[in-house]
Amino acid sequence: MRLRALLGTVPAYELPEVETDATLFTAAAELVLADLVPSLQAHQSTHLLLGFPAAPFILALSTAEKEAFRAFAAKRPSHAVRIRRRGGTSGEWLASPVDEPDAYQLTFTLSE
Repeated sequence: MRLRALLGTVPAYELPEVETDATLFTAAAELVLADLVPSLQAHQSTHLLLGFPAAPFILALSTAEKEAFRAFAAKRPSHAVRIRRRGGTSGEWLASPVDEPDAYQLTFTLSE
């Protein structure tokens, strides 16, 4: 959530306040994020999209229709998605909006 706030990908009022007693971790994470954010911003025009699920990891996403995704995300930065596995043995997953499944389709893989 802190990374999303630093990148400006979600309004601050939509992010929950998270308190922790892990002050050493928090301080170390802030230093890492301070280095990471400028690098991500410098490469924001690449075809790699980052997904921030409600989980302790980040997804590297791709799409053949980047502009369709960007247009949808601009009007609805936070929205529910349906995630399903693509057939076959590739281990590829698809994500699309729950209420407008044809608006865009993102793909990603998960390590086993």
